[in-house]
Amino acid sequence: MPTILEVLTKENIVSQFDCSRLLPGINTTYYAKIDPPEEWESWKDFTYKNLTSACKTKLSERYKGESLPKFLREDIEIYNEDTLEHDFTRLALPTVNWALSQTKYRPHYGRGSRAYLLGSGKEPDWSLVTPYRTSEDGSYLNCFPGDTKLSTKWYPELFSINKVE
Repeated sequence: MPTILEVLTKENIVSQFDCSRLLPGINTTYYAKIDPPEEWESWKDFTYKNLTSACKTKLSERYKGESLPKFLREDIEIYNEDTLEHDFTRLALPTVNWALSQTKYRPHYGRGSRAYLLGSGKEPDWSLVTPYRTSEDGSYLNCFPGDTKLSTKWYPELFSINKVE
């Protein structure tokens, strides 16, 4: 039986997604009432080596989750952000979420529709939730909102971003 680290780092279904049918277009923009940070600071210690070292005990445990679902060629054809989000949720996230469920706060990564951002009334594409962080009415608070951007919609300036960070 493989370790959690072996399962999380082996080649997975995402690398097999067929993106040949994607059409270029403009990015959708999401506006939330979140104050941006005043400045960014590089976190040089945020590396794969340090993260795996800090989580070594948990990552070396045996993976006891389900095996990856079987898929057809049509299951991995990506046409737009919605098909990507659907396939990613169904084919890749179960393994990640099983590993996350083994941690203290049991975070769960999934679609943003289950956790609105406070003060915005809108939903991002993705959410990270935990039963330990909920609103007064018991609904999840989005601890880590995310937005899907397809490579066909990226701006050329993105190539100049420091990929090491």
